[in-house]
Amino acid sequence: MLLLIKGLLLFLLLVGIHLYFDMKHGADLVASLFISSFFGIFMLLGITGTMTVLFEMAELRLVNGAKLGRRPRDNKLCAIMGTIKPIKETILTPLSAKPCLAYEYNMHHVSPKDGSSKIFDFEGWAVTPSIVKTSFGEVKLLGMFDLKDYTRQQILNYGNANRYIQATSFKKSALKNIKSIKKYMDLFLSIISEKVGEDIQHSDKTEASGLIMEERCVVSESHVCAIGKYSAEHNGLIPDSTRGIRLLPSNKHDISKDVKRSMATHLIMALLFIGFALMILILGP
Repeated sequence: MLLLIKGLLLFLLLVGIHLYFDMKHGADLVASLFISSFFGIFMLLGITGTMTVLFEMAELRLVNGAKLGRRPRDNKLCAIMGTIKPIKETILTPLSAKPCLAYEYNMHHVSPKDGSSKIFDFEGWAVTPSIVKTSFGEVKLLGMFDLKDYTRQQILNYGNANRYIQATSFKKSALKNIKSIKKYMDLFLSIISEKVGEDIQHSDKTEASGLIMEERCVVSESHVCAIGKYSAEHNGLIPDSTRGIRLLPSNKHDISKDVKRSMATHLIMALLFIGFALMILILGP
């Protein structure tokens, strides 16, 4: 929420600056407000993309350090590599009933209006605290995992999903932001052996039949790279107020290439958006 507010304030500032200089040159208020809004949108997207690239550059340094077996420092962002295992026991994914350490799932249908937009009916996540066995010892993962680097798998069998829907008490919500990191931070640090998760129902459906089902998960004994803030007190990675613990499925290949590829994509998009903003600035009144 704080990042959203900051983004909105930056957008308004950019629009205000462009509008101010346009009005100084005698531009029409309505036309200038319209043009300034586009300038603000493109410039904000460009700045956001640039900040993402800088953040990923920092992550790349951490990943390279982890490859060299660099030990984490207390209260600092770090990366570790090794084999991930549960502290207590594995959990089962709702759709495929696969034993794992963390999962995300959704069940949705396609909007009849445009034939492409996803309309979510059910979604959720769960994680059990785990450890990563590194070259210098075991490090706990005491926070919610960011699984964006894991591939979603489409599940075709409705049996497990229907049983899960019938057995689960879903929270009713129209909001899609179901991951409140700060809400679960203290819980993880005080109860590190329990599964934590959330299940959200967005519609009145009572079964999965006819829905498109997707899930992604982290299985035990897989090789991972984990990025997060290190706590020497707990000998583990913990979440902070803005992010969970990012997991990358390293599979012992050079995962720095994945980070570089992501950096290149975000840099190209950032330059394009900034270019559009500069075109508006040059061609404007």
